[in-house]
Amino acid sequence: MLGAALLLGGSAAGQGLLQGVANRKNAKYQNAQIKRQNFINLTQASHAAADMQRHGALARMQLARTKDMQRRAAEAEASSQTATAAATGVRGASVQAVAQDVQRELSEAEYESTDVYKQQQEDLRRRIHDIRQQAVLSQTQKVQVPSRGDVLANSLMQGAFAVGGAYANQYFKLGASR
Repeated sequence: MLGAALLLGGSAAGQGLLQGVANRKNAKYQNAQIKRQNFINLTQASHAAADMQRHGALARMQLARTKDMQRRAAEAEASSQTATAAATGVRGASVQAVAQDVQRELSEAEYESTDVYKQQQEDLRRRIHDIRQQAVLSQTQKVQVPSRGDVLANSLMQGAFAVGGAYANQYFKLGASR
């Protein structure tokens, strides 16, 4: 009677050990897959952020070109106005007023261009921050891998419960037949 219970307990412990080893192997495999997918997600986020930074650099170059074109247009306008004033014989304050007006328009245009650039840069910074935050938050947590000791302890516990259950079952059967 006790021998059968011990045999049943050993069988349960063996099955528990095999199941625990399989669970451990499966958890390690899942962690490897999670690590690979997390790496892919972070790489994609990094590429997206780098693309955004490239857009920022292009916007800086475009701002420099825009300001240069605005300066050239203002210089051409001032030169044209000065030539017209000289041809018509206008001198003094009115020529200076025209030059100041052209300079004011240039300053306003440069301010608007710079303001648009700053807004674009702030938008890019926010988008890059959002991409990075999303990448960090979307990381999948690893599965806890049971230690070898946990696997062994759980399998021995299964065996002990099987022995105890079989013994109690036999005990109550004998007690009920008296």
